Amino acid sequence: MKNRVIKILFFFVFTLLVSQKLFADSARFDGAWWLSVSKSQRISFLDGYFDCLVNDVVDNIPKPDCPTPTIEGGITAYYKTHQSELGVEVIAIYFSLCGPGSDQKSAPNGEVYSGKHGFFSGDYWQQLENDERLGFIQGYTECQKKYNKPIASFTQSQIWYSTQISQWYGVDPNDSDHVDNQLFTIEKRYMVAIADVLFAINKSGGASAVSLSSIIKTNKSLKKKMDKAKTK
Repeated sequence: MKNRVIKILFFFVFTLLVSQKLFADSARFDGAWWLSVSKSQRISFLDGYFDCLVNDVVDNIPKPDCPTPTIEGGITAYYKTHQSELGVEVIAIYFSLCGPGSDQKSAPNGEVYSGKHGFFSGDYWQQLENDERLGFIQGYTECQKKYNKPIASFTQSQIWYSTQISQWYGVDPNDSDHVDNQLFTIEKRYMVAIADVLFAINKSGGASAVSLSSIIKTNKSLKKKMDKAKTK
């Protein structure tokens, strides 16, 4: 009888933990969610979403070009003045505010970054706070899920991915200023795109199973970039 009770309690706790994980990862990124998180997390969410949209989604999908800090304010103001639309997804509001005819386009002489994923690499990641890192992964994986491109099956929690990515770069999740110099600088992991690390960790099951060489092997442009950096 005692063993049966223990098994029932174990099953209940296990079911509760799984349910919480699934609920967290199936969160609806709508107005209610948007207004519940920090401004910096909202901006990072948009950055992650459009990093995926621009670089991974090759279908004929419109890709508006609005600066995320500016459009974040527009989306926030919209939800606050349209309480009845808090259930509408953030991206739908983004496209409505940053569609054809929008006056919030990026400046034509803005900074340009070469290569796939641009500046969304280890350098960018190291400068973020934990809520911003989570926001980026939430945005990126939400885009992957919506368009099923190119590896849309993420079985772990978004917080887990965020922590594992920090570990791979050699960045302390609890102290952004504390970096493993061997990994981050000497091995030049700071040059690797966040998306490449995310996919590698997702495939291998954890940061410790992902080597820099394995990522370079499938990314010739990254190898050229690193080789070029060595000569400077």
